[in-house]
Amino acid sequence: MALVTVAQVRELLPELAGGDPLSDAIERAEALIAAWLFFRAADDGAFHLEDSTYTEVVEPRRVQGRELHLRMRPIVSITSIHQSPDESYGASDLVDAGDYELQARDGWVLSKLSNSFGGWSSGYRAIRAVYVAGFGTTGNAPEDVQLAVAWQTFHLLRGAWRLRTQQADGVRDDIAAERGIDPRVGEVLGHRRLWDFAVAA
Repeated sequence: MALVTVAQVRELLPELAGGDPLSDAIERAEALIAAWLFFRAADDGAFHLEDSTYTEVVEPRRVQGRELHLRMRPIVSITSIHQSPDESYGASDLVDAGDYELQARDGWVLSKLSNSFGGWSSGYRAIRAVYVAGFGTTGNAPEDVQLAVAWQTFHLLRGAWRLRTQQADGVRDDIAAERGIDPRVGEVLGHRRLWDFAVAA
């Protein structure tokens, strides 16, 4: 399922034809943009822009005092956080949701001063978080994300059309640029890239 609808892409780029190829191109465009943003694959193994579930074992460097920094953002909700020195992540290791508060936009979880679990551990693989993150649900994305997906979809379809045309004409040409990220995506979504995870993707 894609975050941006066919109707939204048609509205932003009315010169595009509709149909299943457009739906497929939207999903491919969203996956490419998610990877470009340094998103990680969701629990289903695919890259998404829409709200998806992520299970993350938090690295010690992501624990800074009372702040637990999760990889994905924006975060929609926390399903569970386990703090488990022996990596069993059992029921007794579940951190009570009343002991922390979520800073969704910035992707971190603040332990309350009154917490009952003693604060975040910086031990190796001691913390496992399950949470939902993304830019919304189908048809309900921020405007800059909708525009970027529309541009990337057009970029992919134009590249595919050129490739088909060249093959039909017996012409071979380097169209690698058409398969990458549309430069306009960087203009509107550059501020959303998770640069702190650029190396540790």
